[in-house]
Amino acid sequence: MSSAPPSPAFPEPDLVPRLVGGAIGAALGIGAYWFGLQRGIDLLVVVGVLPAYGIARGSRRRSAPWALGTALAAPALAFGTLWWFRPFADDPSLLHFVRNVDALPVKAWYSLGACLLAGAWFGLGRPRRQRKNPAAK
Repeated sequence: MSSAPPSPAFPEPDLVPRLVGGAIGAALGIGAYWFGLQRGIDLLVVVGVLPAYGIARGSRRRSAPWALGTALAAPALAFGTLWWFRPFADDPSLLHFVRNVDALPVKAWYSLGACLLAGAWFGLGRPRRQRKNPAAK
């Protein structure tokens, strides 16, 4: 027995797959950033791009609110990761980091901007097409 495809007015919910994809992407992004720092490579952009890509992989439809949320969350996660792994030497507190955010290197700002753009692009999602069953002819 097959079920009818969902109507366009009531698409399949994709909250859980998006959240799971984002969490897996965040874990992989933070791990990749740590791995890169151990080898002297600054991979801050992957901290924002991988969760956004995970959210896109979990999507079943396009969604502007998800794009906006991911565009804000991706650079925020990258900013938090930057503070966690590379705080300022004179005071490692988050408050001091936020107050002196203008002292961040230029490449960190480029990475945060790239995280914002990738978050908006991937967070938008993509419509999934129904796979054709080759056995049903």
